[in-house]
Amino acid sequence: MTYRIHTARRAADYLRRLDARSQARILQRLDEIAADPYGPHTKPLTGVGGQRVARVGGWRIVFAVDTAARIVNVSAIRPRGEVYRRL
Repeated sequence: MTYRIHTARRAADYLRRLDARSQARILQRLDEIAADPYGPHTKPLTGVGGQRVARVGGWRIVFAVDTAARIVNVSAIRPRGEVYRRL
């Protein structure tokens, strides 16, 4: 059973501004996260309780998992150098 993806407004706006190829790669990773948010393509963030990160080339997807409601809340999609400064 898959999880539903809920994307924060800022993350969705950033994704919308990317080129089509990058959007496709990130959307593919979001599909993988929806299928298994604890899979080998993600890792927990240290120091930030309950959040996980997935890597897509130079971008990072930061999200939290609500297992009871089966929802993945994506809080940020940013380049690697920026995403960790804003947490």
